[in-house]
Amino acid sequence: MFQIGVSDCSDLYYFLLSLIMALIGSWIAQDYISKLILSKVKLNLFNLYFLASGAGIIIWSITIIGLLGYQCPIIPQFDIVLIATSFIFWSVGILFVFYINTLDNKSKTIYVISGLIFAIAITSVHFIGIYSIQHLGELEFNWILVIVSFGFALITAFSSLLYFNNQRSHKKGEKRGFYHKLVRSFLIGLPLVAVQYVLLAATSFNSEEEYIHSINMDYSRMAYYIGLATLLIFISIIIVIYVDRERIILKKKLVDEKYQSLFHSSPLIVLELDNQGKIIDVNQTFLMMTRYTREDVIKQDIYGLFLPKNKVQLQSAIQEALSENPTFKELSIVKKSGDPIDLTVTLLPIIQNLGMPGFYLIGKDVSEKNEVVRKLRRAEDNLKDIIKNQLSVINKFKKDGSCYVHTVIDGQLLYKLGLPPSTLISIKLNELPLSDEMYQFHLKQYDKAWSGEEVTYESYYKNFNLLSFLKPVIKDGKTVEVISTIVDITQQKMVEKEMLIAKEEADQASRAKSDFLSKMNHELRTPLNGVLGFTQVLEMDKDLTEEQRSHVKEILFAGRHLSNLINSVLDLSRNDSGLMHFKMEEVLIQPILQQSIRMVESQATELKVNLILNDLTTKSSIVWADSTKLRQLFINLLDNSIKYNSNNGSVFINTIEDEKYVYITIKDTGIGIGKGELKKVFEPFYRSVNMRNNIPGAGIGLSIVNQIIQEFNGSISLTSELGKGTKLDIKIPLLLSEEENKEHSEMKAINYHLNIPFSKILYIEDNNMNRSLIENLFRNEHEKIMILYAKTGREGLELLNKEDIDLILLDVSLSDMNGLEIIDILRGKEKNQVPIIVVSANASSDDIEKALSVGCSEYITKPIDVGLLFKLLNQYLRR
Repeated sequence: MFQIGVSDCSDLYYFLLSLIMALIGSWIAQDYISKLILSKVKLNLFNLYFLASGAGIIIWSITIIGLLGYQCPIIPQFDIVLIATSFIFWSVGILFVFYINTLDNKSKTIYVISGLIFAIAITSVHFIGIYSIQHLGELEFNWILVIVSFGFALITAFSSLLYFNNQRSHKKGEKRGFYHKLVRSFLIGLPLVAVQYVLLAATSFNSEEEYIHSINMDYSRMAYYIGLATLLIFISIIIVIYVDRERIILKKKLVDEKYQSLFHSSPLIVLELDNQGKIIDVNQTFLMMTRYTREDVIKQDIYGLFLPKNKVQLQSAIQEALSENPTFKELSIVKKSGDPIDLTVTLLPIIQNLGMPGFYLIGKDVSEKNEVVRKLRRAEDNLKDIIKNQLSVINKFKKDGSCYVHTVIDGQLLYKLGLPPSTLISIKLNELPLSDEMYQFHLKQYDKAWSGEEVTYESYYKNFNLLSFLKPVIKDGKTVEVISTIVDITQQKMVEKEMLIAKEEADQASRAKSDFLSKMNHELRTPLNGVLGFTQVLEMDKDLTEEQRSHVKEILFAGRHLSNLINSVLDLSRNDSGLMHFKMEEVLIQPILQQSIRMVESQATELKVNLILNDLTTKSSIVWADSTKLRQLFINLLDNSIKYNSNNGSVFINTIEDEKYVYITIKDTGIGIGKGELKKVFEPFYRSVNMRNNIPGAGIGLSIVNQIIQEFNGSISLTSELGKGTKLDIKIPLLLSEEENKEHSEMKAINYHLNIPFSKILYIEDNNMNRSLIENLFRNEHEKIMILYAKTGREGLELLNKEDIDLILLDVSLSDMNGLEIIDILRGKEKNQVPIIVVSANASSDDIEKALSVGCSEYITKPIDVGLLFKLLNQYLRR
């Protein structure tokens, strides 16, 4: 039995060949890993298996070359199954090791375990290779050398893993120089060869002498051939890898340049962070917006750049990014000056071949947008406050199916109604605390508004009167919502009720006043009719002396003035109701003005005021007017000028005309009116604050004057100065030219004669004095007229049936029937077209209009104007 050491059989040349193989294999493995990193290919099982197989080929080749270098006194033969098993065992083991090291966040324990597995795999390959030698003996090992061999295996394993993990975690898959790669190749290759030969040195076997013989076989050629072939394969692989690697590096360089261009030229803030949230790089936009320098922020903690209140959100976002999920947040970054910038922040994980080395933080400046949003929110809050604090209710509702839902509702009125807004939002109309009747009423109004109609309606709820306005909002021809305003009108309703009561009381008072004035007017006109009527009879008497005739005229003038005063009282009533009656006719200005001056002369004398009428150039001026109202106009103005004048003051009356108008100016030297009051003097019941309290007046004179002058199509203006007096300018349009006016003046003379054929006149009157007056008026006209008298309406109707009557004089107020009934009866007969002249003391416009409407021909008010009566008789009885 002989003991033979395996290392005694080894050849130095084979050792060198193994070393070269180990160095080349290490170099190739480095290039392959670098290529994977640079190409940014995701490390899957296929890539890892290819890497493990390459490493297996290296170890297996070193083992076989080492075993073929034996020069032993036995014939070595190899077990192919064990050699194949060693290759598979190695490949699977190294695949497992690389896979573990691709996992993120692995602990140091995992790193150590994977290194031990790697070392065991290396040692096991060599052990299996030694056991693959077939011989007739037992193997023995020097375990000290075995442990040394395992130590070299550990060096190889941890050197390889360190390089692998460094390459994988480096941000760019760094490219090292030749010197670095050569050093790493020796660090990995030498221990790997040492494992083989130390393990061989630890191995010996015992063999029977009969099997020992001289070695005549030469295996060196085979070993050289295997080594050379393997070397050629490695060289080819190196060339391919190198060329491909350079192409990949160039491509990566272009990609990196594009990335850098996008990174630094982006209008958005971009920061590159590692897994711990440290800043690796920032772009120019970040530097420009925050005013930091690159040195200020590189390698700094990202949390320091954001507001403290954003820290929790940022931590959450980073954790999501580390889970390879993009995340979006709204955060505020702090500028170097301390001012915040509102950003929408996106964190994108950086996915590389062997893991996720970090992530990008991309921020968009939304400060302006947020400011707009804040302003809109403030405006919305202000609007909500306005809606909440306004006294009414603002409401918006939409239609949901067949129901109406309130989307907005607020206002102080809701609290008064006991309906807090929070209880009404999103509440349907049929869910409100309404009775069935009120619900149906509101539903009807809502339906109208939804159909596109603007609706206004009143309702009642809990002792409140409410007024609602509904306005539809229409888009593309369809109602999308309705805006409603609800107002509390309870107070207005109370005021309206009070005003209605006051109006009814005022109407009653007005009716009572009108009734009183009407009765007084009738009662005054009836006796006045006798006075003026018989005075006019006296005036017709040709036997009167001049003195008597002058006295009669004075009586007539005074009586007519009294009649005008009665008319003024009636006009006051008519002015209140806007129904002042005008009897328009052709009127001479001169006599009306002279009569008015005569009417106020006594008052002027009493107050020591001089009336001065300048050269009168309007003796034949004719205007279209109501003579009574025109006289009233002049009297009112002259009366004011006298009353409000100073002692020994004067009133100047000037008249002048042109082709179209007559101008009358009344100027006094009185107390005057302030400028601030000039616009108010024509208002009813207004009296100047400068007026003396002891001067009588109701403040209606100028108001009536203004209405009268407007009815004549004229105008009046007033100028005044305190302490110096007032001036009134009146302008009235002329009716005829000067020549025509003269002719008209001659024609206008009163004619007390009838120029008619013989006619029968029926006078229906129950007052004896009035009948006597008519009889005396026509006592000298017996040849032309016959007057029949009837005291009652029925008696008058009987006479009409018996006699052929040409004209009827009729009083309205009869003892048995109203005169209007008689007119209605007569006009009901088709053949009866007898002219009917009403002679009545009822002088209101209503009475006149009623009589005219039922068919009377003319209406004369008492006291009778004899001249007008003769004129009408000549008009209606002339054939």
